[in-house]
Amino acid sequence: MNQLPRDQAAFLVIVLLALCLVRSPAWGQEVSNPRAIPPTSSDTAAPAKPETEPKIRQEEASESGQEWAPQLQEETDSAAVSPTEEIELDTDSAEVKQAFNRGLEYLRTGRFLEASREFKVVEEHSVIPERVDAARSMNAYAAHLEQRAVEDPSIRIALRSGRVEFIVTSTVLGAFAGGVLIDILGIHDGRLGTAVFLAATGGALTGSLFGSRGMGLREADGNAYTSGALWGLVTTITTFSMLDNVLPDSSAEYMPSIALAGTFAGAASGVVLSHSLQATSGQVTLVGLGGYMGFWTSAMVNSLIPSREGIDDSALRSAIVLTGFQLGTGVGAWAAVDSDWSRTRGIVGGLGASIGALTVSGLSAIVYPHPTLAASSAIVGLWGGFTLTAYLTEDMAMDPEYIPAGSEVHLMPFFDGDTLGIGAYGTF
Repeated sequence: MNQLPRDQAAFLVIVLLALCLVRSPAWGQEVSNPRAIPPTSSDTAAPAKPETEPKIRQEEASESGQEWAPQLQEETDSAAVSPTEEIELDTDSAEVKQAFNRGLEYLRTGRFLEASREFKVVEEHSVIPERVDAARSMNAYAAHLEQRAVEDPSIRIALRSGRVEFIVTSTVLGAFAGGVLIDILGIHDGRLGTAVFLAATGGALTGSLFGSRGMGLREADGNAYTSGALWGLVTTITTFSMLDNVLPDSSAEYMPSIALAGTFAGAASGVVLSHSLQATSGQVTLVGLGGYMGFWTSAMVNSLIPSREGIDDSALRSAIVLTGFQLGTGVGAWAAVDSDWSRTRGIVGGLGASIGALTVSGLSAIVYPHPTLAASSAIVGLWGGFTLTAYLTEDMAMDPEYIPAGSEVHLMPFFDGDTLGIGAYGTF
C-alpha cells in the first residue's frame, strides 16, 4: 500500500483544522448556543424601543392640542376588569340553593314527588336563568319518573333485598309449626318427634328458599314479614288470655294452633301491606317500634295496678297489654306516613328507649327501692330515652331505598364562557 508523502499529510491536517475552525461558534457561521455570543449594542437597545413610542405619541398629542391617554394601559385595565363584570354572581338566596340540593337528593333516592316540589320552588324563586332552566328540566324529569312509578310500580327496584330475612323468618316459623304439630298429633316418641320437627323446619327452609325466587322481595317486605309475624303472635296470645275466663276449659289445648295461625296471618298481612303501599324499610321499622313501645308501656302500667286477693284480674291485665300494644302500633303507623326514617335510625331509637328505661328504673331502685316507683321510672325512661335518641339522630339520612329501573341519570355542572349551568345525561 502506498503511503502519502509527508508534505501531503501535513497539508491534509492543516485543511481539517481549518474546517473545524470555520464551523466553530467563534467564527459566527453556525451558532448552536446563542447565549454564548456576547450581546451587542443593538441587542441591548432593542427593548427600549416600546418605551419611546408612548413618549413620541404623547409629544405629538401635546403639539396638536389633544389630550393623550396611555392606550396600552387602558387596554390592560379593561382586560383585567372585564372578566369580573361579565361573570354573573350567584345572587340566589340560601333557601333556593338548599331547595335545589334537596331536590337532587330526593331524585337520587327515588322520592320523585318531593323532588318535583323542590325544583318547582327553585323555578319560581331563583333569579339566575341557568338555574331556573335546570330546575325546570329536573322538575319535568322527576314528574316523568313519578308517572312511570304510578303506572308500573315494578320499576322501583330495591337496593337491598329482603329475601334473606324472609327465608330466616320462614325457617323459624317452620320450627314453630313443627313443635305445634308434635303437640297436635300427641307424639311422645322422641325419634318420631325429632323427625317431624326436622321435616317441618327443613320444609320451611326449602320452600322459602326456592319459592322466593323472582318475587322481588324488598328489604321493607322482609322487615314487614318479620314484624307482622311478631304482631300476630302477640295479638293472638293476649287476646286468648283476655278471653280465657269466657272460653271453655277445653279451648286451652287449641291455644298453640291458634297462636301459629295468628303468626302466619300477621306475617302474610305485613308483606301484603308493605308491598301494596310501597313502604320503606324505615317506615316498617317505625311501625314495629311503636308496637314495642306500646307493649312495654302497658306492661309497666300493669305493674302499677295493685293485686287484690281472691280476685282474678288476668283478663283485665291482658286487655291492658293488648290495648297498649295495638295503640302503639297505630301510633307507629301514623308516624310512619311520609317519614324519612331509615331502618338503622329506628333500631337505634328502640335501643335508646330500652337503655333509658333500664337506666332510670335502675337509678330509682338504688335511691328508693319500691315497685311502683320502679315501674313509673321505667315508663319515663322508656319514652325519654326514645325522645332523646330521636333528637340526637336527626342528622341521620334516609337509606336510599329505591332507584328507577332501566333509568340512570347523571348530573354534572358545566361552564361555557359566560354561562353557568348543570347538565343531565344518562339512560332515560
